[in-house]
Amino acid sequence: MKIKIERNTTIGDIQKAFNREFPLLSLRFFDARAAKENMFARKFLITDTSLSVAEAGRYSGDGEVDIRGSVKTGELEQDFRDHFGLLAQVFRKAGLQWIETSSTDDHTLDEQNRNAGQSVYNIAEESPDADAYHEQE
Repeated sequence: MKIKIERNTTIGDIQKAFNREFPLLSLRFFDARAAKENMFARKFLITDTSLSVAEAGRYSGDGEVDIRGSVKTGELEQDFRDHFGLLAQVFRKAGLQWIETSSTDDHTLDEQNRNAGQSVYNIAEESPDADAYHEQE
């Protein structure tokens, strides 16, 4: 599947489309303009999902991002950065927490989703919580 991204596409629109395909993964965006060192620190997390791509990144024109299961996590993140100036990070559900996938960026989205499924218990009773964010060391 490809996500069409236009000037007025919101962060939330992108996250919802991504989550429909990969329910055990979370695509989060960070403020690349503020982040100098630890780019994926919680304090740089964009929590306002109503922000448009133009407001959140360096918008340079409409485009598409490929979110097929065969796409590697790192490639997806790089596409958002290169084409839309968006600092994206995929997170994987691990039990009751969301963890960065930065150490497994060479895994495909399908592999990440499958790995998350192996570690999730009672997922029907849980809801994604931005406060349950854990940075990998």
